Amino acid sequence: MTRGRERSRSPLRRKSSRILELQEQTSDLVGARFVVPPARAAETAAAGVGGDATPSVGGSCRATGGSISFEEQPRVAADDGSGGGGGGDGGGGGGGRVRFPGVSFVEPSGGDAGRGGDDDGADGGRRGRGRGRGHVRGGAALRGKSLARGFSPASEAATEASEYEELPLEEELMRTAEELARPGAGILAADETVAVLGKRLAAVGLDNTVEMRRAYREMLYSAPDIERYASGVIMYAETVHQATASGVNFVEMLAARGILVGVKLDRGLHPFGDGEMITEGMDGLDGRAAAAHAAGIRFAKWRALFVISFAKGTPSTLAVEENANAMARFAACCQQRRLVPLIEPEIYIAGTHGLGDAAAVAEEVLSVVFRALARHGVLLEGLLLKVQMVLPGMDSPDFRTTTSEQIARATLRTLRRVVPPAVPGIVFLSGGQSEVEATANLHAINVAAEAASHEAGTPAAPWPLSFAFGRVLQASALALWADDPTDAGGAAAAMVAALLRANSDAARGRYAGPHPSKCARAIVEAHAESRAVAVDHELTPRSTSCSRTPSRSCSRPQSQTRALARQLLHSTGAHVA
Repeated sequence: MTRGRERSRSPLRRKSSRILELQEQTSDLVGARFVVPPARAAETAAAGVGGDATPSVGGSCRATGGSISFEEQPRVAADDGSGGGGGGDGGGGGGGRVRFPGVSFVEPSGGDAGRGGDDDGADGGRRGRGRGRGHVRGGAALRGKSLARGFSPASEAATEASEYEELPLEEELMRTAEELARPGAGILAADETVAVLGKRLAAVGLDNTVEMRRAYREMLYSAPDIERYASGVIMYAETVHQATASGVNFVEMLAARGILVGVKLDRGLHPFGDGEMITEGMDGLDGRAAAAHAAGIRFAKWRALFVISFAKGTPSTLAVEENANAMARFAACCQQRRLVPLIEPEIYIAGTHGLGDAAAVAEEVLSVVFRALARHGVLLEGLLLKVQMVLPGMDSPDFRTTTSEQIARATLRTLRRVVPPAVPGIVFLSGGQSEVEATANLHAINVAAEAASHEAGTPAAPWPLSFAFGRVLQASALALWADDPTDAGGAAAAMVAALLRANSDAARGRYAGPHPSKCARAIVEAHAESRAVAVDHELTPRSTSCSRTPSRSCSRPQSQTRALARQLLHSTGAHVA
């Protein structure tokens, strides 16, 4: 009977007490930007701000002077650690409750606990997921979805009046995954390596320096209104440590806007056999995951690449199984560290294969991946899947003639056959597609899913189908930003917002076009007009036309172009006549 009950328990609950103890030690790092549960606030305050804390397994997360470093160390248990204590005081509307993924905090009276929430009854507290107005000292900048696992009030009285509740592991994972997969929102993939981003900067005449990369990413993250269209941002490890020109850490900046932050935790692709690849990064993964969570990261990405070659017989069974097992181990490790895994088994778009071949390989790969996830006890409700749309190979004669509708049907059929409904959401990558093609194909997939649902009377896609695009959300913006890299909130940022909004519309099956990348000049001129309004409080009407160059042409009438400009700059508070 005892063994039967043990089998029925979730695999995530069968961790040893030692692992739970180590996880708790690692998660309670205190530094210049971190806070701790009230029960530990007193003992950590004596340590002072800016101390070091060493996680217990496989790595260190150093919180000295407000920075975080991911460092692999021998696997030793830390019996104690010192960290910078941070006090804080938070106001709540008469006991209003604010919930974030992983934490539930009942605030003392004195403020508005959430923006846009519902009335919480007689006490007037407000509940919501918006920006909390409670102030946090110690540099934590805990506003809205701060995603910290604790809250340290400013006084003993506040401590007694507050309630700290850490969500159960599975509930926290599910809440985070559901927030990432909220309908109509996607993920901005900005996790390019130094080398990859360097090539893109060089293409527009910019130097690949640390400061240039920092300034570029500040422009991306400062884009107006992106919290409406992006539920998450994937960062490269370098970016986690960086901050805005005014000194606000990027992770905290995005968290304050209600955007979850993820990080790439794999160590890249390495050769495996004849033309195949295997993803490395298992060594030290536990330590990196623990340090990432302590830094405010709430999801992590692992990418595997599968190459289709008829001549070489790839992907081979061995490569598929090895990559699937590594992906499952990664997912299990992340979930133990309270990170939602974003698994990316990508079918490489290069090759001569047709649409049917791509569908067959994708179906086989995904089947093996989900079998591996089941063997490793991964909580499906606490992960996200990132996949390539089912596309013919770039060297196939069908690549330019296959329609968005054909791609949509093949993609939906493949996903419905192998992806369990328990998965909270699926996001698509954009490899090999242009900005316009990626948005059009995403729109077609969601339109086809909605149409099939109406015909069948049941959901044709039991998961939200959205985007986790990188290059196609950045290329046009980077070209504009290269004209003035010092302008973090300029026309380039407006382009980022426009591209995100277009793909958000596509994720709802509501994209009408034309694509923002085709009206770059309209965005530039609209932004210039908005600046004139801000300075002079008046605007002399003048003609706004789209560029007629092949790469940025737009067929919109002038009235529609100006309407687009108004929409693009609406969130900045400017007005376009």
